[in-house]
Amino acid sequence: MNERELIQKSFSPLHASENTLEEVMNKAHRTKPGKRIPKRIAVLAAIFAMLFSTALGTYAIKQSYEPVASFTPSNNPGAILSDAFGNKISTEKAELEDAYGNPIEVPDMERIPIDSAEAQRLVGDYTYDVNGVLTVGDHTFTFHNFLIDETGCGIIIWTLENPNGVIYREAGYGQIYFPEESPLQEPELRHYKTDSTEKLSNPFLEKEYFTTHLFNTLLSTNEDGTQIKVVSYFGTYADYEPGHCFTWEVHQVGSRDDKKIHLPSVEPIPVKKMTSAQGMELEISNFSFTLKINTNDFCSQRKAVVHFKDGTQYCVDDPEGMICNVIGVFVRDHNGYRTSDVSSLFNRLIDLNEISYVEVVAEWDRKELVGNQYEYVTQEETYLFYP
Repeated sequence: MNERELIQKSFSPLHASENTLEEVMNKAHRTKPGKRIPKRIAVLAAIFAMLFSTALGTYAIKQSYEPVASFTPSNNPGAILSDAFGNKISTEKAELEDAYGNPIEVPDMERIPIDSAEAQRLVGDYTYDVNGVLTVGDHTFTFHNFLIDETGCGIIIWTLENPNGVIYREAGYGQIYFPEESPLQEPELRHYKTDSTEKLSNPFLEKEYFTTHLFNTLLSTNEDGTQIKVVSYFGTYADYEPGHCFTWEVHQVGSRDDKKIHLPSVEPIPVKKMTSAQGMELEISNFSFTLKINTNDFCSQRKAVVHFKDGTQYCVDDPEGMICNVIGVFVRDHNGYRTSDVSSLFNRLIDLNEISYVEVVAEWDRKELVGNQYEYVTQEETYLFYP
């Protein structure tokens, strides 16, 4: 078997072109004068070199599979925010049953309208228009708006289109999910730290990703069911730091790879920090707050109310009173402690300058000495946070 036949046989499974075969032949004959390299070794070395250069080309192509969205300050933030934090989203409750088929009573939710000018005054300077598209099979995600505060809570507004129809289900309070019969699995939003925008889409550079809590809520749908518009409220874990970037990732059933689009970091909405008389800390923005837990005792939030200077109040969450005016309450995995910071995502915007105080009722499981052994004792405590 001569050199050309050996090269052709080696490259035939790769479906190489005639130009590629000629290039490998040339590489096989490039040896230093005075040194004779065995023919088979020379050919294999040339093949290896060619495969290596092909891998580098694949590396460059791979990067293009991970697009990066661009952000610009929103030119109409008031209308966007009044949709996301107003009363256009459904407050219809989910119908739930226990294991015996008995109906479970679900708390009521109230959404209130907000004037677009007021919404723009509160957080319009931190609202961004997004230029980004992600194609997953027959589905197309188009991203429109983004907003985030310093604690890592925020919103993303997007549309999903499929000419064959978008399959989703409603879960109560306007929230939706993708069922098993949908070709798409639930989207994931993750965040990570990077030191340059150029590295965002590079899949070969090591990144430490952190997951988020994601609450997808339906804004609207078209008549033929081929398009839905969604506002996703999200909250990060305690690993978030201002300046982190995000990726929106979607997996299509039957596909080997996840599709993703990168979202660069933007300037976050500042938060106010408050401390109670007991030393508990609270960080609050226009649409979220986080109760900081700095103890190993177990804590759960039982009630939260924001009191305003004019005497009105916003009951964020009160399960015993059957009130749920919150998108979600979630824990944040605080490093070094057995319990976690607790965050609440509001279903409305509030004016931080008009807050009189914030009331939070927390339930603790504290380890105390009972007789001659330690036991966990449940205690309820009320915290008042003043600006």
